Amino acid sequence: MRVLAVSPTPTHPQDAGNRARIHALLRGLKAAGHAVHLCLLLRENPSPAALAAMRAEWDEVTEVPHDRGRERRSLGELHAVDDWITEEAEAAFAALAARRPGFDLVLVEYVFLSRALEHFGPGVRKVIDTHDVFGWRTASSRRRRRRRRAGWTARIWCWRSRRRRRRCCAGAPGRGW
Repeated sequence: MRVLAVSPTPTHPQDAGNRARIHALLRGLKAAGHAVHLCLLLRENPSPAALAAMRAEWDEVTEVPHDRGRERRSLGELHAVDDWITEEAEAAFAALAARRPGFDLVLVEYVFLSRALEHFGPGVRKVIDTHDVFGWRTASSRRRRRRRRAGWTARIWCWRSRRRRRRCCAGAPGRGW
């Protein structure tokens, strides 16, 4: 299977939990015999050594320039779904979707890049990998009387559509927002 992983987080070095988790996931896919292509948004500006290590580990690495200053903040101080996507990212996703042979699986790290999946046809398996707890962070922060942080978002799926809101919030605490 040809796997495309779209990530704003580099897999090298594994000096943070999210990097280690993404690396372990992709390494597991590669160990299972799948070809792993990494589309890396250069949001964290990895070092040349880290980029070289990623190129050596994965079958292919596509680097997409990224300027955090051009990210939207649709929810005021918070990011909403797809706020990290820039014009350069859109162009990269379209180019990757047009490749032949195409990808069998597209794995997007973080919901802030979920629009990448819209570029790929119905025959492609699509996965959004959310390994941080994005939902309910704001409510728990308020309980602890902390100020909201810019990267947190409280209602990730609820902003996309009413139908998803009901589905994602069913049985969850605080669902009556």
